[in-house]
Amino acid sequence: MKIYIMTDLEGAAGVGCKADWVIPEGKFYGEAKLLLTGEVNAAVKALFDAGAAEVHVADGHGCGGIVPELLDGRAVLYNRWEPPYFPFRLDGTFDAVLFIGQHAKAGTKHAHLPHTGSHHVLDERVNGRSLGEFGRFALIAYYLGVPVIFGSGDRAFTQEAKDVVPNMVTVPVKEGKNEDSGEAYCFETYDGLFGECDSLPPEEARQAIYEGVRQAMLLLRECGKGYFAARALPAPPYHLVQELRSVRGNPGRALYAYHESDPVALYNAPKREIYQFTHKGMQRRLKKPVWCSLGDSITFQNKWQPLVAKVLELEHVNCGIGCTTVAIPARAGMRPAYCTDERLGLGRFADAKRLTTLDGVPYAPVLPYAPDVVTIFGGANDTLYTKALGDAGELVKPLAEKDKTVFYGAYSYVVETLRAFRPQAKLVLFTLYPFTPAHQIPAVIPQADCNRAIRDIAAYYGLPLIDLAEKFAHWKEEYLPFLPDGVHPSEAGARGIAEVVTEALCQVLG
Repeated sequence: MKIYIMTDLEGAAGVGCKADWVIPEGKFYGEAKLLLTGEVNAAVKALFDAGAAEVHVADGHGCGGIVPELLDGRAVLYNRWEPPYFPFRLDGTFDAVLFIGQHAKAGTKHAHLPHTGSHHVLDERVNGRSLGEFGRFALIAYYLGVPVIFGSGDRAFTQEAKDVVPNMVTVPVKEGKNEDSGEAYCFETYDGLFGECDSLPPEEARQAIYEGVRQAMLLLRECGKGYFAARALPAPPYHLVQELRSVRGNPGRALYAYHESDPVALYNAPKREIYQFTHKGMQRRLKKPVWCSLGDSITFQNKWQPLVAKVLELEHVNCGIGCTTVAIPARAGMRPAYCTDERLGLGRFADAKRLTTLDGVPYAPVLPYAPDVVTIFGGANDTLYTKALGDAGELVKPLAEKDKTVFYGAYSYVVETLRAFRPQAKLVLFTLYPFTPAHQIPAVIPQADCNRAIRDIAAYYGLPLIDLAEKFAHWKEEYLPFLPDGVHPSEAGARGIAEVVTEALCQVLG
């Protein structure tokens, strides 16, 4: 068997605070490296005693954690890294991954020196799930088909690891004493905290590691790789949000990266800023950007928006109402159109955050929520119930003169009103994805004409456009998995919409 060991320094028994033990200028840094090397050698010996043919050791501590000349000579050492760093020479030829000297992720209570990559990181999430250095590398390992079978470090780390790989063997060699998650602290404060721990004596830790590794290898041989299955790791597409602590009084920042299928590429990808936050007093106050989604039943059903909001850390307000139009409908008795005061939140509705239609459907008007971003997904019902498309001449008319009974006039009224009353909000328009033969109501306005109008409006006002018509053109022929009734998305359809919208909104907010 060919085995890979990922190592770090903070989780080795006997290693103490950051300033003294884990940075090159620390007075006990050299001793810390000896402690980690001793634990790694115990694992290497156990692996070869259990029948391993090759053992490869990765020095995962940024400034170095292993003494090369003291490492068991049978092991191959990886300790020189150049970007792109991931997957740190791990590939599918390995049979298993082990962790030695690992610490818990940032924000973990009762942990010793918890952090994720650096003490600057407040939290790091993939598809909304918080992952530390262990979870990050486990995600890559399982993507490559390599199970994680063993881990040693502080007790909080071993609990974190078991949450990801329930059957892996773990050996806690120390226990942190912090009662605080540290989420309220800026970098300068957090960097010096949580260095106290209770630790096993080094020889006792090495013996426990030796026995634990032997046990893990026995399980691997007898039960196979499937025994070490991971639980609930994020699935593609991958959206990464990394929050960085406040530094020198500046706001904290959140960075974003995306990849449709490959976690290795995700972690190597450049990140861009999507929002900022502040620490006020000793409490972390995170103001999430407010996103209002204005729309009809495709919006009201709320299938795709939560997926976007979770990834981009947005506070979402659903401003959709089923069976509504952008323009004043030609048919009497319909629910309020997008261009009305009650949908936009104007006049006597300016302070109303929850309203109800005449037939009892609750909804949220847009402007009372002071949104940072507004998406407009409209036109589906206008193809059926609006008297006419109108033309681009409506765009140049003063606001009060626009004809709100035609699509061009009503849509441009909505855009100009939102810009006038909430100029700081970013407006994003959607074209309509193709409806299908399952939707048999005869159209008054062809869908292609509505989409042309939306493109004209986006271009005229210089607004971002999410062109769902282009992105999902294939739905016209292959609609059943995505639009079972011809109009409204299934779970698969909602995931497709969410992926496109997430990537587009990230660029808008960044």
